[in-house]
Amino acid sequence: MPAATIPIHVRDESDFVRYPAGAEDIRSVLRALPQGVTDGLTTIELCLGERNRSRQREEEWTAPPESDPHVGRPGYEILPGIFAGSVLGTYYPGQNKLRIYAYVCGPDALDPIPVGFYLRMCMLMTLVHEVAHHYDFFSRTARGRWLADAPDKVEIYAERVQHDWFTKYVVPCLMRDYLDQWQAFNRWVQEKVGLELPAEVLLGDPRTTAKGNGIVLRALFDTGQAFQELLTTVQQGGDLQKARLDFARDLHYAEHYEPALLIIDLLMRADRDNVDALVLQADIFNHMGRYEEALSISKQVLQREPCWTAALETQVDAWMGLGEYHKGIQGIDKLVGIIGDEPREVVRWQIEKTEALIEVGRYTEAETLLASIEELVAGRRLWQRRIGRLRKKCRHQRRRTQDM
Repeated sequence: MPAATIPIHVRDESDFVRYPAGAEDIRSVLRALPQGVTDGLTTIELCLGERNRSRQREEEWTAPPESDPHVGRPGYEILPGIFAGSVLGTYYPGQNKLRIYAYVCGPDALDPIPVGFYLRMCMLMTLVHEVAHHYDFFSRTARGRWLADAPDKVEIYAERVQHDWFTKYVVPCLMRDYLDQWQAFNRWVQEKVGLELPAEVLLGDPRTTAKGNGIVLRALFDTGQAFQELLTTVQQGGDLQKARLDFARDLHYAEHYEPALLIIDLLMRADRDNVDALVLQADIFNHMGRYEEALSISKQVLQREPCWTAALETQVDAWMGLGEYHKGIQGIDKLVGIIGDEPREVVRWQIEKTEALIEVGRYTEAETLLASIEELVAGRRLWQRRIGRLRKKCRHQRRRTQDM
């Protein structure tokens, strides 16, 4: 069946049920996708989704869903007054059909710029994810073997294809079909964020699944969620400078270092004494391996605020990066003295100190410190495994030193 003739049915309609991307938007994207990926797809349905359907892969850091005030569907308030379901879309391999789920909001919540256009992009990103599932189940084989045979591999494939197709096919469709809105949305981003950013950064990187159905680090620091938080602050008339700083921090966590530094530069032009921005800049420099610059900034902050914890942390990280382990150990001792009432942080920095002690050949001190840490983390397997690795490293290094 040609992509242009695939039936698109709207199952649920009301004053509160919204589809920011309509049937024509969907057909435009389907026509743009590579030939053959929709072969066998029988139906696309736009609906609220099953009320009792839960998130397919709940994460321990995810808050439980709540029913929206308009139609009572379980989900999340992603923007002020706008609710998404716990699941954004579903593919049904036995029926070769897919469903894209509606957003729920009041009549005046879906203004075209920026919210309406942003949610149109989100909905079309969900579409290509579900089409990727269809292609995977329906026709992707190798050496006579069906490849959609393991749940983790299925999601890995769909997330990778979703990211690729959104950039290659959805963005050009939006630029062609909604040029005025595309330009207006980017002007809004330029004004509020301080610089233009690619749509795939504003929506977040979907490639979060690792082998074994684990979650890679960037899943914890989703730039799509970060942009929604900035948009929420703007809509509610909050502190734009603080929202920019928080957004830069999330870009940093997601390893988008350069745009994060550009936002910090804008913040520093407005306020040269913005200590939080300075410390974040130093932290980014550490992660980029620019330790000298990070050390210079942290020293600058600590001259004014000697007990500023975040600045001490970046200073210690810089010393460690430069191989100045003795200074790093002194910095950790000062840091632990300040954060002594936070056991988790104390354990973290004592482990860092152990690493430094091993590097400078103070093996007995390292082993003594490991023994004391082990008592604090009894029953916590991740910490215990790291302690075990450090103990092996300490013994190995000691033997090597004795053999020389």
